[in-house]
Amino acid sequence: MGGEVPKPVVKRPHLIKYGGADPGLRIGRGFSVPELEEVGLTVKQARKLGLRVDVRRKSKHPWNVEALRAFLKSLEEGKGPSGQAEEAGE
Repeated sequence: MGGEVPKPVVKRPHLIKYGGADPGLRIGRGFSVPELEEVGLTVKQARKLGLRVDVRRKSKHPWNVEALRAFLKSLEEGKGPSGQAEEAGE
């Protein structure tokens, strides 16, 4: 993931007309509030970092929490959201 902004991944809904089979995953609208709280971010802080937030979703998926932790770790290492090291002198 480097320093790029992660995309939230959510489960597709189980539809009765397709037999209720597990349809898999897709890119979501944004990270849920419980996922942000797990890594210690507020909604306001997440939006300032360029993360998309879906306040309607209540689920907490472990793969999204891991993606957020990796993103925050890359920011702490001095990389900006574009993945390039920021210049301290400018």
